[in-house]
Amino acid sequence: MIANPSTTEPEVAEVAILTVIPEAYQNVRKRLGLNKKIARNGRIYDCGRISVNSKEHFTVCYQTSERSNLPACSDTTAMVSDWQPEWLLLVDIGGGVAGRDEVELGDVVTSN
Repeated sequence: MIANPSTTEPEVAEVAILTVIPEAYQNVRKRLGLNKKIARNGRIYDCGRISVNSKEHFTVCYQTSERSNLPACSDTTAMVSDWQPEWLLLVDIGGGVAGRDEVELGDVVTSN
């Protein structure tokens, strides 16, 4: 069931998570318990509340429409516009960076 965001959830999300491949998307949803679906501006987001240090944060997750830069950019822009998140995370396997810039398999990579 897809919920109407104006009656069931906040207008903004504290955390927004974007994934690229289906395996990462399913893993994020499962591990964080993002089981509710909310439609907004033609996209369906998986949502839920995650607890960090005894505080709950409304979180949304979306998988990019394609595995390339332009769709990912468009999907990121839409997610930010739809939810105005305080935190935006790209969570995926990063398979294309192994061996570059001293990054090896299994490393966690963050931006500066």
